[in-house]
Amino acid sequence: MKAHKVPATYYSGWNAVGFKHSFYVFYTNDLQSKGILKSYRKVDVITNEHSYFMEEDFYYIDLSIKGISFKLKKEISDFLCDRAYKIQCIDTLSESDVAPTIMLDDYDKVMTYIDDIDMWIIENSNGQKINPSELLADLNNYIFQKVGVIIEEDYFANYLEDMWNSITKSILDNIVAKKTGDDIVLDRRMDLLEFFVIQYLRMDTQIKPKIEKVLSMAESVFIDMGADATTITSSKESGLLSYEPYFFGPLLDAARGDKRRLMQKISHIDSNYEIDVLSTKSKEFLTSTNPCVFSKIILGDVVEMLFPITRKICIRFRKKTDNHIPGKYLELTDQEVRRINACVIATADDIVISSSEYLSDLL
Repeated sequence: MKAHKVPATYYSGWNAVGFKHSFYVFYTNDLQSKGILKSYRKVDVITNEHSYFMEEDFYYIDLSIKGISFKLKKEISDFLCDRAYKIQCIDTLSESDVAPTIMLDDYDKVMTYIDDIDMWIIENSNGQKINPSELLADLNNYIFQKVGVIIEEDYFANYLEDMWNSITKSILDNIVAKKTGDDIVLDRRMDLLEFFVIQYLRMDTQIKPKIEKVLSMAESVFIDMGADATTITSSKESGLLSYEPYFFGPLLDAARGDKRRLMQKISHIDSNYEIDVLSTKSKEFLTSTNPCVFSKIILGDVVEMLFPITRKICIRFRKKTDNHIPGKYLELTDQEVRRINACVIATADDIVISSSEYLSDLL
């Protein structure tokens, strides 16, 4: 699949000199060393860095994602109707001396006894007994065909990734003949915001703590209501108190044809931030595996975000204030570029990316 954690087309803005599809990778704990040349088109030969930015199937939807079953009730229910499996299970929750056998024929029952899946007795439509692993494989394939293909192939690979080059070209066209300090209006503003928001949503280091803060409050409520330690542990293990399903929720909605939650996030940024286009003539902007950089936070409020576009162009999202200043085109000094690069490095997971073999002149 082309649907990588960060789209491969994004990194084309950092092509190494003399190469068509390669950049230099630097570890944040050793920025003075020579960069490691990597081809972003050949993900199969990328090793240590693979999981950071080119991880394939990152948006793949199946039951291995913790807690995702809570978001897949419709698909699992449809599967049980369409596939006509006969699934039986010993009622381990029964208080009878002899636990009865029950039929798992709807979503609620399947989810109630999912932890006992190894003990399920399963027959396919031909009356043949099958292993639970075969059932799960069929279910995962069913889910992928229903929503996974739409998310991973249709939306990310064939739409979002493919759109990036035209967005970049449009930004470059919008700044032609602009002088530093001129107002700037981006023709592809909403397309840029959509691309940005998807990357924004998968920022574990920024989004995960926010979701987990809310989930910890929910955990406190459960405890106040009398939930014991076993119940809390079970809720965490099942994914009810995990952040993963809340990350994938808007994507699943979009796959089902409802992009309202995604558009709400796009509209929030569109309404609350001005967009500046920052340019560098002599230096170079770095990027990383987390291209959305929260560069200024005041009392928990993100007032500035950076999004490098190419090694020469960087977008700045600036929180709107009462003293309204429209979006600007700004040519930065070398010192200002170094400050942005420092922000990129500070928020990177483990690596930063450059078209230059050495970073000494960029830091």
